[in-house]
Amino acid sequence: MRLTLIDEHEVEIDAHVDNDRVVVTADDLAHATGWLLKPEGLCRGEMCVPARNLDPAALELSAVASALHRSVVIDIDGGVAAFAGDPMSSGMRASIDELELPDLDGNVVRMSDFAGRKRLLIAWASW
Repeated sequence: MRLTLIDEHEVEIDAHVDNDRVVVTADDLAHATGWLLKPEGLCRGEMCVPARNLDPAALELSAVASALHRSVVIDIDGGVAAFAGDPMSSGMRASIDELELPDLDGNVVRMSDFAGRKRLLIAWASW
């Protein structure tokens, strides 16, 4: 079936409906949204979001939305699906002052101890 997928733009792609699951290929998802499926996850430019167990030949839209921490609304009869929400947000907001992390010696460092001063946080992730 042809499906209009709405993310930042409306793009028509091919989709397959299996029961209530709407499935697209990784190429069609990339064409419609800019999200590429790579070994490290779903990537858009330099930003990657871990996504495990996604089949590039059969990406279920609800699984993609879940990996991106987004909502998806699908109207199979209308041939339309839409993603909503910020791809890097879980909907929660907090202040940097609430952050507490161990330093290289294992001592807890509270960002609130440096309130009112410039702070630089360097982070690294293995994924």
